[in-house]
Amino acid sequence: VKTTLEDIVKTIKSNSSNYLIYKVKAKDSLEKIAKANNVTVDSIKHLNDLENDLIVVGQKLKIPK
Repeated sequence: VKTTLEDIVKTIKSNSSNYLIYKVKAKDSLEKIAKANNVTVDSIKHLNDLENDLIVVGQKLKIPK
């Protein structure tokens, strides 16, 4: 069991190092966030399992590094 937990922790750490967390502010859009971070809208949508471009203030998004 210990080995399994260690493997899970390693996976979580390696996965979280592939993105940063962005908190949506007023007047933000996926396009604006994507441009500011030099990534595509589609990459943000995919990483966050978004089906459309709707985001809300205070929402936390994973942004690919």
